[in-house]
Amino acid sequence: MLADIVAKLNPGVLRVSPKFCAMLAFILDQDGWTSPTIESLTITSDGILLTDMGNSIIGSADDLERNLRGVAECVGLTKAQTDYLFARYRARTTDWRTSAYVSFADEGPNGD
Repeated sequence: MLADIVAKLNPGVLRVSPKFCAMLAFILDQDGWTSPTIESLTITSDGILLTDMGNSIIGSADDLERNLRGVAECVGLTKAQTDYLFARYRARTTDWRTSAYVSFADEGPNGD
């Protein structure tokens, strides 16, 4: 399935911005699509998308997810392929929107 998705989203076939191409390359684990490459994506608790390149803000997770759905539709990915693309996105991205956050601000110095 991955090979079919990569063939449809390959930058030689699909014209997208270099930034979006780099995000697709990261999600699909494709070397050589862009330079420099993205090595990690992080979503902050308020939905901001950061890369490993100096914790650069590159947009919002909502925008990326909307663009992933749009490009999947544009190139004719099946529902199964689209689901697979999003599963890879979730697996390769650190998402702090869904992670539990524990505050120790109310605790005393001994944890009480």
